[in-house]
This record gives sequence, C-alpha cells and structure tokens, in this order.
Amino acid sequence: MKNLLKISFCWSSKKVILLALTCLGAINAFGQNVSVTGAVSDSQGQPIPGVSVVIKGTSTGVATDFDGNFTINASPSSVLVYSYIGFLKKEVVIGTQRTINVTLEEDVSQLDEVVVVGYGTQSKEEITSSITRVSVEDFNKGFINDPQQLLQGKVAGLTIAKAGGNPNQPFSVRLRGLSTFGANSEPLVIIDGVIGGSLNNIDPNDIQSIDVLKDAAAGAIYGTRGSTGVIIVTTKSGTGESIPSFEYSGYAAVESISNTISVASRDEFLQYGGIDYGSDTNWIDEASRDAISTVHNFAFTNSAPGGLSYRASLNYRDVDGVIDGTGFKQTNARINVTQRLLNDKLKLTGIASITNRESNIGFAQSLRYALTFNPTAPVFENRSAGELGRSPNLYGGYFETGVQDVFNPVATNAQNSNLAKDYNFLANFSAEWEVLKGLKLGINYSSQVDNTNSGVFLANDALLGGIGLGGSASRTNAANTSGLFEFTTTYNGEWNNIKYNVLGGYSSQSFGFEGFSAFNTDFITNGVGFDNLGLGLGILNNQAGLSSFREEANLEAYFGRLNLNFNNNTFLSTSIRREASSRFGANNRWGTFWAVSGGFNLASMFELPKVNQLKFRVGYGVTGNEPGQRYSFLERLGRVGSGFVNGEFIPSIAPVSNPNPDLKWEEKAELNIGLDFAFFDSRLSGSIDYFIRNTSDLLNVVPVPSPPNLFNQTLLNLGELETKGFEAQINYSVVKNENFQWDFGGNISTFESVLVKLNNTENSVQFRGNLGAPGLNNTLVVRVAEGEPIGQIRAAVFAGYNDEGLTLVLDENGNPTTERNLDRDGVVVGNGLPDFTLGINNSFRYKDFDLNFLLRGAFGHSLVNIPRAYWEHPGVAGRQNIVITENFNPNDLEQDAYHSGYVEKADFLRLDNATLGYTLKMPDNNVLKDIRFYISGNNLFTITKYTGSDPEVRFSDPGPITEGNTGAAFGGDILVPGIDRRVTYFPTRTLLLGVNFKL
Repeated sequence: MKNLLKISFCWSSKKVILLALTCLGAINAFGQNVSVTGAVSDSQGQPIPGVSVVIKGTSTGVATDFDGNFTINASPSSVLVYSYIGFLKKEVVIGTQRTINVTLEEDVSQLDEVVVVGYGTQSKEEITSSITRVSVEDFNKGFINDPQQLLQGKVAGLTIAKAGGNPNQPFSVRLRGLSTFGANSEPLVIIDGVIGGSLNNIDPNDIQSIDVLKDAAAGAIYGTRGSTGVIIVTTKSGTGESIPSFEYSGYAAVESISNTISVASRDEFLQYGGIDYGSDTNWIDEASRDAISTVHNFAFTNSAPGGLSYRASLNYRDVDGVIDGTGFKQTNARINVTQRLLNDKLKLTGIASITNRESNIGFAQSLRYALTFNPTAPVFENRSAGELGRSPNLYGGYFETGVQDVFNPVATNAQNSNLAKDYNFLANFSAEWEVLKGLKLGINYSSQVDNTNSGVFLANDALLGGIGLGGSASRTNAANTSGLFEFTTTYNGEWNNIKYNVLGGYSSQSFGFEGFSAFNTDFITNGVGFDNLGLGLGILNNQAGLSSFREEANLEAYFGRLNLNFNNNTFLSTSIRREASSRFGANNRWGTFWAVSGGFNLASMFELPKVNQLKFRVGYGVTGNEPGQRYSFLERLGRVGSGFVNGEFIPSIAPVSNPNPDLKWEEKAELNIGLDFAFFDSRLSGSIDYFIRNTSDLLNVVPVPSPPNLFNQTLLNLGELETKGFEAQINYSVVKNENFQWDFGGNISTFESVLVKLNNTENSVQFRGNLGAPGLNNTLVVRVAEGEPIGQIRAAVFAGYNDEGLTLVLDENGNPTTERNLDRDGVVVGNGLPDFTLGINNSFRYKDFDLNFLLRGAFGHSLVNIPRAYWEHPGVAGRQNIVITENFNPNDLEQDAYHSGYVEKADFLRLDNATLGYTLKMPDNNVLKDIRFYISGNNLFTITKYTGSDPEVRFSDPGPITEGNTGAAFGGDILVPGIDRRVTYFPTRTLLLGVNFKL
C-alpha cells in the first residue's frame, strides 16, 4: 500500500527531484526490469514465428519474429507464458536467466482444440456429433470475394457451387444434399452469436474460423432453423497483446473468360445459309473484356491496460465483371472490442459492422446473344443497314437483325442499365459473467439491417424490351431488419470421474420486412434512366404500376443442453429446444426439437500403439424448418390484375392464399454414425460419417380446387424426403522438417435424396423443367416421382438421323421414329445431382517459399445442354449463329430438338485455386515485418468431357429465359437440378498478384 501511495505521489508532485526519488523507490520495491532474449522452436529444431510471449498475469507481451526470436523487458520474478496454435502452452520463470531458448511441444493429439458449437465451445476430444472446423490458416486463397468461397472443397458433405463467373451471382450452398423443397434449403448462418446473420455484412478477410455443424445432433439446439445444417462464423478480434499492430493485405487481379461454347465462324455460318451483312465480328470479344479488380484490407489491433483489447478493419473491393460495365464496389468496416473486468470474471464484447455495395448487375443474357448473333453483322448501323430501309439511328445507332429473341449483345448492356445498392449494418453486444466458480451468466443482443435499392432501365430506342414500350423503368426497395435477445446460463462442474456442462437459455428474435416497387413506361427521354419514374407516360394507359408490403415475424424459444465426460474417454450430450414461430398456424405454433449423441474413445481406454484417437460416435436428433412466407396460414387479399370497365382500368382484388391454422414446421429426423481417428502423433487424422435422415411434413405448395377454396393453391404440410450419404475427411502431414513441409488434405462425400411422398393426391408423378420457347416450350425434362431419386432427367433415346436429316428417337416399343413425344417415349437418362464430390488440398513450404493448391470435382451428374438443343442445327443459320461441338451433324435439318443426345455427363475435376508465395525476411529492428508476396490463380483448368461452357452442378433451375428478361436469374426450383440454361455466364479464370505485411 505504501508503494502504491509512492507511485501516486510521483504522478502528482510538481517537484522534479521528489518525483524521481519516489518513483525510483517504487521501482526498486517491485524489482528492476531486465532484458530477456531468446528463441522458440519446435521439437525438430525449426523456429516458430508468431509465438505469443506474455508476462503472466499481465497483457504485456511480444511475438516471435520469422526466425523465432524475441526480446522482452520483465522482472526476474516474472513468469513468461509461451503459446501458439497447435502447440502446448509453456511457462518459464525468468530468475537469473537472460537468454531463454524454449522448445514447444506439438499438441500432437489436437484434441484440446476448441470447436464452436451451439451457444458455446467444446473441446474437440468431447465432440459427439458431426462438426468440422476450418481455421484461417486452411481457408482457400486467391480471388475470394464471398465468405462461402473460403470453404469450397474443404468440408466433406458441404457443396458450394456457382456456374459461371458472374461477380453479382450468389453461390449455392448445400449441406448433405437436399432436406426440403418448400423451405430454406441452405444452412443457417450464425456470425459471432447472431443467428441468421447476413454473410453480406462480413468481408472474408475478417473471418478467423468457420465451424460447420452437419448433423441434427449438433443443429437441434437451433430448433426450427437447424434442419439444413448450421455454419458458425467467428470473426477476428483483439489478441490481448499490449503491442499495437497494423496489417495490410491487397492484390490486383485480371479475370478473363476461360471457356465458351464453340460457334460457327463467318465462313461456316454463310456455308449453312446465313445472311451476309458484310462484316466479320467476334461477338464474344465485343461483349466482354479482361476485367481488372483490386482489393485492399487494413486492420489495426491493440490492447490497453485494464483488460481492453480491440481490432478495427477496413476493406475495399473494386471488382469488375467480364461483361462490359458489370461488377461491384464494396466497402466494409468492422470493429470488435472486448473489455475484461473483475479479475477477468466479467467479459464485455461489442461488435459493429457496416457494408456498402454498389453493383452494376448488367444483363447476363448478353453472353447468350454473343453466341447467337449474326457473325457477319457490324456492331453499329452502317450503309448496308441503311440500304435495308432502316434509319441508322433506329436502335440508338446499334445494328439489329430484328430476329425474335436475338439481340445485339453490345447494345444490350450499353443502352440499358441494371443497378443495385446494398446497405448492411450489424451491431452486437454480449456479456459473460462468472458469478461463481463454474457458473456463468450471459446475455447477447444484436440488431441487423439489410437494405437494397435496385433499378432497371430499358431505353426507348433499345430493341431489348424497350422500343416496344417506349422505354421502361422500375425501382425496388427492400429493407429487412432483425433484433435478437438471448440469455444463457452455463455451469461446469466435476463429480468423481465425471465432468459435466449444463446449459440453459432463452431466445427471442423479431423480424421486419418491408418494401416498395414501381414501374413506368413510355419515356420521352433516356437521359435520367430510372431516377425519375414520373417522366413515363405509361401510367395513362395501364402500362405502369406500383406495390408495397410490410410484414413481421417472431421466434421465441427455451433451450437446454447437458454434456457429460466420463473418465475422458466416454462422452454423452443431449439437448432440447422448445420454440414457437409466428409463421405457423395457431394450432401448431410451438415445436419441440431434441437430440442425443454419444461417443467413446478407444485410444483413451486402451494403450493402442501409434493411436492418438479412435473415437466412435453416434447421434440422433430432430430439427425443424419454417416457410419463407410469413402469413401463408392466413387468408390474404391481393391485386390479381385489372380490367377495362367504362373506359378506364379498374384493379382486381381477390384472395391470394387460403387459411390453414394447422400449418406447422417441417420435421427432420437424422441418424449419424461416425468415427474420428488420429495416428502417428496425429500426423494422420480424419473422420468418417454415415448419415440417414427423413424429412416429414414437408412445406409444399399444392394445387387445390377453387371453389370450395378461395385460392387455387395452398401451403400444406405434405410430403416426405429421405437422404442418406457417406463422408470421409483426411489430413496427413506427409513431411515436416526444418526446411520442407508438405501437408495433404482430402475429402469425399456422397448423398442421394429420394422423394418418399409427394402429396396426398393421386398425382404421385410430376414433370418439371420447361425448356421454353422457341420450339421447345412445354418440354418438361425432369421427373419428380414418389419412391424415386430427386433430379431425374428424362429424354427420348436418340437413334440417329433418317435419310432426310430428321432426328430419330426410340418410341415406347424401341422402334426408331421421327414423331417425338416425350411423355410417351421419355425414359430416365441421367440425374442432375452428383453421385459424389471430391476435394484435394496440398500445402507445401520450402524455406521462405510456400505453395498450396486445391483440386475440386463432382462426378456422376448430368446436364441438359440447352444451347446445343436449340442451336446445334445448321437450319438455324437463317436466323442466328450455330453452335458447333464434336456432336455437330451438318446434315441435321431440325430447327430445334430434344433427346438423350443433349443430356451429357458433366463429371469434372478442376484446379480451383493455386497460390505461390515468398516471405521476405526483415531485420529484427525493422518496423516492417512479415512481408509476403504471392501470385495466385483461380479456375486454372478443368478436366471434363462436357461440351458446354461450364460443367458445374446446377442445384436449382431459374426457368426458361425469354425475350425481355432483364436480369440474371438466380435460385429457382430446387426439384429441378441439372439444366444448363442459355443465360448462364461463361466461366472465368483469374490471375492475381498480392502482398501482405505487418507493422
């Protein structure tokens, strides 16, 4: 106490001599600091950079440099704590030592690794369900603009796919195949405890780790939203070290089209009867470009006395698309602050994140028109066009052939606009207080806002959708908000040889949805685009309209979990959640979701040579799913068109849904059997899982008679779906020594979804997937039938051509015929979903060089190659260009056709990304540290026999894309996988040069 008074007096005295003497006395009382140096290495003598060396009981510390060296000032009585991921923590008393060289032992079992589970963490050793963690060190590298890309090909059972290189198209995410077809089919996302967090609100560079909860035993704690799996994202935070650090990473990238569909040259086009307009134009080159993108990421991390630590980051992305004018600019800012109080018994955390994104979505179908537009046509009107009797300014100066559904691909994006602005904000506050030893209370509150403004304008002189209406413009605004409050209580205890963890909690989440849209036509000018809808005259003749909506939804839940650990070799976990959703009918608003799982580790029970872990586990759980619609259980009224009465247009109002007070959640029951293993000091580790799940009471929109019903379809709980599969994941440290390291990782997964029951009508078979006009309208190519797998593609079997050049197919009796009838002759010829997917990752380090690459593949799926079905016929040259693949027949006299020859196997193996880096060693006293240069490539090559542009899996179908469609269609019918639509972007290849450094 006297010493504390002396210190206080030092700071308050105005007399310099007295200040010096009293401060010196205080320092002597505590002990004189000394300078300690040393090096940290592993068991092989290899230096370990980045090891945290902290004075125990304080936040004062340093990190080892690239050679494993450190220097720190501390009292001789201090204890230095050495810690690093993958190694056991070590403590050393300084005493009389001034040079301390430390060898850290590898955490060979890796069983002490902490995995994020629902509402907490758990040691990897104790996990009894199917959970996979991917840390920042293992994330995919290269041209990464979406958080989902970090996991692509990394997790067995998790498929992340996007056909083509559209920068504004989201990825499709499927975990263990299909578990629903009327509700959300993608995993629930949780970001730093925020349930239903938006991945649009987070930059990939701010993510520390991602935990994937794959089975129902892990996801049941999240109740009505855990049915399709759970992805838990943990962002980077302050390290607690007292030394501030600044980090920068950035790169510049060049992206180009990697593969297209082969079409006829000018001479070939004319050979087959095409019209000659006198030019020789490569339309793909005219409509596309080599896209330049730049990315910059800044992060500042620091801590302050008193237990305060924080991390602030700023991210900027300027990403161009390969279609002229397309791309996006995005700015993201995030701050994560942690304050520890009451001797670290109280932890307060605040997180705020904001994202602004401006997107030029453009018109994806311009690439389709680049394939089909006449290769002899010029980009702009010329004398030849004038000789055709057209004004050279008829279409804004662009040349158009006037053929139905064929447009100048340059004009498509140059004359028209399709833009969007997105604003996302997230604020999250949490507190955790250890009231008593082992007893913790926690609260979590978050608020999230997602706002989107979009607009589309089709010029009054543009042939695509505009000239017929005198121009067309639309504006749309949508705002989604959510507020989450949760309270939890946890208790950790031990009784004899049993360790236990008890969790109880309450959760309440509210949602708000509102939006407004309006459109108008007949614009006297193109000068203001969609920024002034009032300039359109279409409102006078019923060629304008507006709409708005406001909806709400709420969730309320009580939940609990018990984890037991017997002798560190036998583990048991059970959970339950009682939850109510306002989206369900009044008779079934509450649901109960539960799970039980267990495991036992033979390696802990018996002394098995070279075996660090051999844990068998089994889990069973019940989860739910809720509809995307908010009020489907109610009778609702809406506008259903208008009529012309007494010289004016009168809107029509009618029911748009039927009441259903019995509407309830889907229910998924899943059994998972797994094995976790680790051998040879954990150099070889992995897991194997088999699962079978049954989803019942599927949310299914079915047709109903009207009358007696008010509306002709109703959302009901009808249908049953069964999915089963196998997953294996392996990691192997092949070589590890001072100069060279090679780590291998691989995973393989299979799944098959069978439609056990479709509905309660006699119509147990449906046909979907309309190919569309012209020529193939109402050609339904996907069979959906009870007792059969999802994704079956049907077609008549191709039998060649007759002497007249007409297509032959086999009829129902196996006889060749030119009279095609798909309903009569169609048989299953493929499936749009893969039999298995594969991911292979290799990481190498040689001295200061590092190399990693990822191979990803999907096998067993087929694609309906629509561009071939429509355009691989010489006869179409009269209206557009011709597709010419290895299957092209110059004697084919069809205009369009569909048969088994257009359903192709789409197996592929792709080098998704590869990165080569070099770390430049800097002197110890240099301000600049850890500087690394690297080059990276994405989609470097694809091995496939598919003749389309991209063999990537299509998990859903947007439907036929017809003339006047103004955007790239995303999503769609998830019961119709495997159709390669004409609007799909071409795949792209990216090369980049980047640098990372730390101050």
